[in-house]
Formats: sequence, C-alpha cells, structure tokens
Amino acid sequence: MGARDDQAANVCGLHLRARAGQAVAGRRSLAVCASGDHFSMPGLEKFAEAIGDRLSDERRTLYARLVEQVPRLSVRYHTHRNMTVVHGDAHVWNCFLPKGGGPDVRLFDWDAWRPDTASDDLAYMMALHWHPDLRRLRERRLLDVYHAELLACGVRGYDRHALEDDYRLSVLWATTTPVWQQAAGIPPVIWWHHFDRIHHAVDDLGCRELLGGGSAVGRTATATAPATTLTERAAPG
Repeated sequence: MGARDDQAANVCGLHLRARAGQAVAGRRSLAVCASGDHFSMPGLEKFAEAIGDRLSDERRTLYARLVEQVPRLSVRYHTHRNMTVVHGDAHVWNCFLPKGGGPDVRLFDWDAWRPDTASDDLAYMMALHWHPDLRRLRERRLLDVYHAELLACGVRGYDRHALEDDYRLSVLWATTTPVWQQAAGIPPVIWWHHFDRIHHAVDDLGCRELLGGGSAVGRTATATAPATTLTERAAPG
C-alpha cells in the first residue's frame, strides 16, 4: 500500500530537510556495485536463468546495455556535484509518521546509507515500491514538491530539469536492485514485484534513451520467449 499524498509529500520533505546543503565526496556507488558479482554479465546470466522466460527480450537487452554503459553512466557520480547523504532503503515502511498528521516524519534503518544523488532515494521509494497507477498519479507532483522545497531551503544551481535528469538515471540504476536481491536470497515475493514495477517506470520515463543506441521505448509485458543467455539475446547494437 502506498502512502497518502500528504504523507508521501511529508516523507519527501523530510528527505530534503535532512540533506539540503550537505557537501559530500566519496561513496560505495551504485556504479561500483554494478561492477560486482551481482551486476556483471555472469550475475545477470544467473538472474536470467532463475526467472527464465519471464524475462522479456526487451528487458534482457536493457540489462546487457546497462552493463556496457556503466563507465559512461557513472560519470554523473564522479562529478561529485549536487550530492548528499542518501538513506539507501527509503521506502515508506522505514518511516515513522505522526498519528495526528503533519511533517514530523522520522526515517529509521540507516544501514544502507551512503553519499549519492538524492534522487536515488526518491526513485527507490516511488519507482521501485509503488505500483504504476499510484506512481503515475503522484510522482510528478512529488518531484515538483521536492524541488520547490530545495529552493526554499536555499539550494541553488540545481534546476527542476537537473532533478528530472538525476531521477531518470536513478530509476535506470534501480533496475539492478531485483538482480542483487535475487542473488542475495531475498524471497521472490519481494524482488519479483520490484522487478516488474521498476521496469514499468523505466518505460514510462523513457530511461532506455540514457543507454544510447536508439533503444525503443514502450510498455513491456512479461515475456513468453524461451530463455537463452543475455549475450545471445542482447548483442551490442
């Protein structure tokens, strides 16, 4: 179940107030994780084998291209610009909300914190955890609320377009989350829903454009084609 609109806005506001004005450098980045066992071609092959023909050709291609494009897509992080501390597991179940309503929201379970782009937490909360209908209803408004609060807190040199760019890239990186979750033995009842929801967000936001190569963008359904290796199904193009 997703949060009410006002609750979600308060969570976004808390995230913003905790981070506005913080300057950070260095981190265990998603790009670094992406070069590890769970987001390498062998790691993706294991994931593809595990879910078989439920992994569509289009999604196989996305993962293969993402592996290829890790160095280029990591450039955003290595600028170390407009970065902050992210929670790393920022879904609404890791928030205490006041019974009477209001903005006094408390985040807990900070085991996965790291310096990163703030949009990672926003994508994790909305694109990964919210079903498409809920996300489409609230995502745009909450990004607007978040950016307006950034400005109100004195952040400068980071316009709404920059937030949109960061958010789309964060959504693309979040496609790796169900891969490492499956590899870590997290039950499918968790990662399978993440897998489906995040790929709907990729389609809605045109995130394949970030991979280059003229990848087509469009809503995908689960696949019915027989499973083969990622390299066979997604040759570089």
